[in-house]
Amino acid sequence: MKRYYKIGELVNLYNIGRDAIKYYEDLNILKPSRDKNGYRIYSIDDICKLNIIRELRNLNMPMKEIKEYLQDRNIESTKKMLEDEMNFISKKIIELEKQKNNIKNRLKVIDNGMKERTFGEVEIRYIEKRKALKVEGNVNNNENIDFLIQEMRKVLEKRFYILGNDNIGSIFDIESLERGILNKYKHAIVFLDNNSSDYNFQLPEGEYLTCTYRGSYENNKMYLYKLYNYAENNNFKVVGEPMEIYEVDISETSEDDEFVTQLQVLIEK
Repeated sequence: MKRYYKIGELVNLYNIGRDAIKYYEDLNILKPSRDKNGYRIYSIDDICKLNIIRELRNLNMPMKEIKEYLQDRNIESTKKMLEDEMNFISKKIIELEKQKNNIKNRLKVIDNGMKERTFGEVEIRYIEKRKALKVEGNVNNNENIDFLIQEMRKVLEKRFYILGNDNIGSIFDIESLERGILNKYKHAIVFLDNNSSDYNFQLPEGEYLTCTYRGSYENNKMYLYKLYNYAENNNFKVVGEPMEIYEVDISETSEDDEFVTQLQVLIEK
């Protein structure tokens, strides 16, 4: 076995760039010497370190921790490092399992949105109190709602997802509605779990008029009127701000006729 290797051999052996090797040198992890022609040559110890770096990077260990481990490598430090990585992997498995369940739920939401349903009919549903995160926006079209949704993601980070999430919606600006302006929104909202502590808004429990429609958001004008006419014809009092929940939207499809949106408004009989 050779005792020393040139940088080109390491590049081919590990399929990494020269810049990566020089980066490890800058970190003082690799310590090459020079041959009689002034070329860098790397020892078996450097080869060993590159093997360890590759393996630990595959486990997502930060370079700072790798460097510390390589500088003080013994049986005890190796055992501790492996135990730490085992705990990391266990947590990762739990996170991946949650992510897997989230994806299953997203698929279910999309399938429910696209299945044959009775669209456009007004129904009365009793809905329990809901915790939500709201972001104030006063935006005047659905496209701008996406910007507000991104603001929510900053707060909820990895616990928030967009694809197949039927807990995302927006609340109409009631004053604009009364003036006949139907594309003005006061808040973007995302409903949270009942045990969440991130909420800054709660929707009251009660009976809601709901209407689920398919197609462009511009159709909401027709169905909002339908909700309010239903309330008036049945002597129901509208006591809340109407909202729309996006079951299937631009996150899942660019085809307007595949959008599925539900309108909700709280009433008193």
